[in-house]
Amino acid sequence: MVIEDQLDRLATAIEALTAAVSAHGGVMFQLTSDTVATAAAGAKAPRGRPAKGTPEPDLSAGQQTTAAVPAALSYHGEGGVRETILKLAEKKGHTVTVELLAKFGAKTGRELKEAQYPEVVQAVHAALNG
Repeated sequence: MVIEDQLDRLATAIEALTAAVSAHGGVMFQLTSDTVATAAAGAKAPRGRPAKGTPEPDLSAGQQTTAAVPAALSYHGEGGVRETILKLAEKKGHTVTVELLAKFGAKTGRELKEAQYPEVVQAVHAALNG
């Protein structure tokens, strides 16, 4: 598979992810086709430096779309999904926690897919505040 095919697949995956995150809130930023092209060209440059001749993106031109980017979530660590789920179990009990995880097709937090983390955290917060 050539790099262009990989970049196309990655762009499609990013669009699907941002659409899913947009439905649940997130940090907003402007994404342009120029920005994507610049990032793709920069990926070919050594040590993260922009490739020679790579134009700066013109945010006033080009097709702009709004995309949401969630804060980076991990399963482990401070503020992670595991810690959030454990808070729910502590405050609302095991039964409520198991019922919430079941809504995401999981019996335990480890069975959750990384793509589900933002939605799970939002659901946990809603359960804690509700």
